[in-house]
Order: sequence, then structure tokens, then C-alpha cells
Amino acid sequence: MRSTLCAAALAAAIAVAAPVRADTPLTLGEHFLLRSYTGQAIGAGLRDVLALPSVALIANTSSICSTLAGSTASQVLIKLRGEQVSLAATANAAEAAQAAKEAMRMAGIAVLYGGQIPAAENQAMVTALLKELAAANYRGPVFFHLAVWAGQMVENAALADEAVGKWLAGHDKLFALGVDVQRAKGMMLNVTVRDGRQATIRVAHEVDMDKPWLDLFRRSLLRRA
Repeated sequence: MRSTLCAAALAAAIAVAAPVRADTPLTLGEHFLLRSYTGQAIGAGLRDVLALPSVALIANTSSICSTLAGSTASQVLIKLRGEQVSLAATANAAEAAQAAKEAMRMAGIAVLYGGQIPAAENQAMVTALLKELAAANYRGPVFFHLAVWAGQMVENAALADEAVGKWLAGHDKLFALGVDVQRAKGMMLNVTVRDGRQATIRVAHEVDMDKPWLDLFRRSLLRRA
């Protein structure tokens, strides 16, 4: 009986210690962990690379996006405090437009939409937000999360609204998150939108992605568990 129990305990220990397969989709908790890694990098970039004296973070209301926004804020708050930092969570285009109006008092804005919200809904919020920034001719740095930039949401907004396209084309302080999986690098890209098309101007900054972070990112490209 004892040997049977020992064998069962050993098997359980091996199961716990076994590495997760690379083709296993992320659990919800692992999505939170990935956004915690990513938010740290974004926040440090806003704080130290762009050296913003104040920043507005705008996200949606999903749990994954909220984790990213919280992690980003935690890094920004190392240097900036109180009224130097704001965080808005929007559920629709009208709320995104209002968040943009309030965000323009800050020196920079980070657009962090993603998470579990359908792409079309995120797109509507991005477009509404950019319309407000364009209408006010906001000139501060604007940073776009990977889901926004790689999802071509900025380009789509430019194509859908002529005023947004014109404003983006004349703005030289647009930035986006990029990932080079082959080199294991997270990048802050200086980007542009000209003639309704997104393009990268240069790599403004890059950081090493360690194995835990990179493995989570690779697995996030699989279907969501």
C-alpha cells in the first residue's frame, strides 16, 4: 500500500514539474502574467525612454487589458505620482472619446486596447479616441499597444476618417510596441502613418525578452484557452 502511495506521489510531482508544451494555449492566469511582463516594459519605456513628465493610460474594461494597464501604471508610478498619471478604462466609443478629451492634459498618451474585447469593438474605440486627438491637434507623444498597431487599427482609423489621417501623417511622435521573436527583443518603435498606411521609422529602444516572457508570448499566438 505504501509503495502504491509513493508511486502516486512521485507521478504527481513529475506532472507538476513537467514543462508546459509550446503548443499549449495560455490559461487566463498566464495571459495576466504575460501582460504583467509586457506592462513592465511599456511603463519603463514611457517613464525612461520617452521621459514623459505626465501620462494618460487608456485601456478597455477586459481583465487582460486591465492587467496590462495596471502593470504599465506600476512602472510609471515609480517616478510619476498623483496628477501626473491617469488611467481610464472604456467600454465603448463614446467613453473612449471622453477619455481622449480628458487625457490631452497630459504630456503623453498610451493607447493600450486589446484583451478579450472583439477587434471590431477595440477598433471603434481607437477610432473615436484618435478623432478627438486629431480635432484638438494633440502634439504630445502617443504610444500604441501591440494589439492596436499590429492589428492595423491606427491605419484603419486613418483610412476611415480624413482628418485623423492628416493628423497622423503630420505627427512625428507616434510610438508602438513591437516584438522580434527571432532576436527575443521587445521594441519601442517610432512609427508613422502616411497615405493611410502604417510604417516603422526606427527602433527607438529595445529590451531583452527573457525565456519566461518570450515563451508566454509565443504561446499567446495560439488560440486562447
